[in-house]
Amino acid sequence: MIMKRHVVFIDKPKGLTSFDVVERVGQTLGFQKAGHTGTLDPNVTGLMLIALGESRKAMPVLIGLDKEYEGTMLLHKDVEKKDIEKAFKKFTGEIIQLPPVRSRVARKERKRTVHFLKIKKIDKREVHFVVNCQAGTYIRKLVHDIGEFLSCGAHMAWLRRTKIGPFDIKQAVELSKVSAKDMVELEKILKKIDLKSV
Repeated sequence: MIMKRHVVFIDKPKGLTSFDVVERVGQTLGFQKAGHTGTLDPNVTGLMLIALGESRKAMPVLIGLDKEYEGTMLLHKDVEKKDIEKAFKKFTGEIIQLPPVRSRVARKERKRTVHFLKIKKIDKREVHFVVNCQAGTYIRKLVHDIGEFLSCGAHMAWLRRTKIGPFDIKQAVELSKVSAKDMVELEKILKKIDLKSV
């Protein structure tokens, strides 16, 4: 029997909205009420925490957890590595961010904290990076703002969420493997969240 206080750790595939994922998990496991702890755009993959039944009461805490991503920024012009490093340093720490036009929050400047922003690799105009930041930070907008700072323009080519607070993508399962029929596999994907640990 599926407990009402479980959370499912899902590795969201590309092409689905966060709502699509929640709906599919809820229907598959027989829950009319389910929710997620942070929206991912359709083209973004990675970790989603799907709260089932009574576990939705923990969502305010889970939503507020820091997030970590791996991504690729595509620069619109050639830029020296030292200038990219300078830009990454500029956007580490407390930043002011204006949410994008297509967002669910009011478009007014707000403070967000970027705990770290590191370059993994630079391949011509592609900058592969990892970022850990406060909940509510828009990575697509962060990339755009870095491009503006560098006076070259930039956009996010790829993004994957790898961590939510202490929870890691390694704990997640593919959406296609969520099934109420296979109880052995089901036990592997259902997690009880201890809020004291977050």
